[in-house]
Amino acid sequence: RFCELFVLHAPNLKTIRLWTHYDVRAEGLLQQLKGSLAFRFFFFSHLHIHFLYIVLFFVFRFSNGWVVKIGRGLNYFQSVGHCEIGSCDLNLRKCHETSIDIFKFKQP
Repeated sequence: RFCELFVLHAPNLKTIRLWTHYDVRAEGLLQQLKGSLAFRFFFFSHLHIHFLYIVLFFVFRFSNGWVVKIGRGLNYFQSVGHCEIGSCDLNLRKCHETSIDIFKFKQP
C-alpha cells in the first residue's frame, strides 16, 4: 500500500530504495512487489531492497530526492476483526504510535 501511494501520486518516480531487516517470510513478498511494480508500471524502473540484520526502522529513498523513515516499519495500523469498520479501509483504523520523518535531498 505504501508503494502504491507513491507510484500513483509521484508520476516522475523511477526508483525506490528500501532498507529493512532480513526476514525469510518477507523476502518472497518483497520480490513479488518488485515484479508487480515492473509489470504494471512501465515507467517504473527499479525497486532496490537492502536487507540489514539490525534495523529499527524502514527507510525509503525515492529517485525524486524524497526520503521517508518510519519508526516501526509498515506495521503501524492496529488490527481489526473481519467484520469491523476498518477491515477494508485503512483510513478508518487506529494506528500504533510511531515516528515518521519525511525530508528531501537536493538533486545535484
